[in-house]
Amino acid sequence: MFKNYKKSQEGNFAIYTSILLMVVLLAVGTAIDLGKAQQLKTNMQDIADSALLAASQARPKEQSVMQAVAEAYIEENDLTDAFPEGAVTLSDDKKTLAINLSGTYKTSIMKMFGKASLPVTVNAETLLEVNNYTDIVLVLDATKSMSYNNRMDSLKSSAANFINIIDAADSDKVRMSVVPYARYINVGIPNRNEPWIDAPADYTEFNPDQCSTHTPTTGQTNCRMESYGPTAPQSRVPGRQPTYGTCYDDGQPYQCQTDSGVAETPARPGSPGGTREVCDNTYGPPQTTCTPVAPTQHRWYGCVGSRSGNDNIDPSYSSGESKVPGLLNDQCGQAISPMSTNLNLARNSVNSLVPFDETYSPTGLIWGWRMLDENIPFDASRTRTDGAKLRKVLIFMTDGLNTLSRTGIRHDGTSRNESDDLTDTICDDMKSDGEIEVFSISFQVNDAQAKNLIRDCATETDQYYEASDAATLQSAFADIGYSLSSPRITR
Repeated sequence: MFKNYKKSQEGNFAIYTSILLMVVLLAVGTAIDLGKAQQLKTNMQDIADSALLAASQARPKEQSVMQAVAEAYIEENDLTDAFPEGAVTLSDDKKTLAINLSGTYKTSIMKMFGKASLPVTVNAETLLEVNNYTDIVLVLDATKSMSYNNRMDSLKSSAANFINIIDAADSDKVRMSVVPYARYINVGIPNRNEPWIDAPADYTEFNPDQCSTHTPTTGQTNCRMESYGPTAPQSRVPGRQPTYGTCYDDGQPYQCQTDSGVAETPARPGSPGGTREVCDNTYGPPQTTCTPVAPTQHRWYGCVGSRSGNDNIDPSYSSGESKVPGLLNDQCGQAISPMSTNLNLARNSVNSLVPFDETYSPTGLIWGWRMLDENIPFDASRTRTDGAKLRKVLIFMTDGLNTLSRTGIRHDGTSRNESDDLTDTICDDMKSDGEIEVFSISFQVNDAQAKNLIRDCATETDQYYEASDAATLQSAFADIGYSLSSPRITR
């Protein structure tokens, strides 16, 4: 009986031991599998964060594009095929970007107990913001060609949206300026007395009276009858219709009248001869009549031309160098807006743009550079925390080609190639400066030479945008705005 009891006890012990071993094995296995799953989740989180940062740098800022970049990054870094599913979402305001990864960890021990896999999910989120000190200048074509095809309205809308994107970053580290350009630049009348400018004083020119002399008729004498002969009939002379052709307004073709034509001369019958009275006039003494002429006001409206020699392409001014020449009596449109953290100044400048005069791009580019330069004429230096860098960005937008060229200090010539060469030189000098990023946008430009010039002005090939309509112009400005924002992981 004791033997039977002992065997029974040994059997129970074996069962208890087996159960206990299984419990221990399950606990240890669960700990191991959960630990490995957690390690996988950590790796997934790192990859999700990196994929999100890569996607946030994609351009254009469209969800499909960023999704493709994120998926490519995940596929390249997922060596275990553990998380094949991922989704990227972009907020409506395009400030927040999120990614969610879901995958599976295949268990090694827990599968013996019916748990073959564990779900693993991670998510990451970035906020796009301008977190560096950044100066931005918008060099915008405000010439007459912008009045065609609603181009100016498209520019205003696109530039305003760009300012809103930058402003949405809620950063006081961003400053902005707007440089509208045409034949000349308006630097603003308040700068008249600055040391770098030579603007002549306004003056009044008094004009002499406009006088004319005539001899009045006082009567008639020696009246008599004279005969005159008949006139021959006149045949009809056909007219000529006006003709039309292609004219150009600031490089923009339009239909115009090239010949006004001639009106038809109707047939006219002849007339018989007859007699008529003829008298001789008598005249009084000559009389002089004078009309006052208003004085001529010679004024400076803020317009400037080109500096002499190579100073023309020098962004800064030093004592002894040629000064910027102010041009009396010239109109040149809207004044440049100062570099300021108050982005409403830039908004107001964009909203006030009016098409005016013809195109001379070098003047817009050199003054855009001067707005970013930390020396006079415009001191763009600013207080920054120790070691903080300043990012300088110039955005050059134009809808056409150079129709004017430099003639001394003025821009009254018509050598396109000369202006194109100068445009190219200024762009190259800005880029070689090493501190300025140049973005360029061609808007409805069909001329190949002009398009290549605008493209080559950009610092990098992907910083050039070719806009064919209002929608693509809006997209170009928006993409530049988002590209100036830096991603910050928030989750």
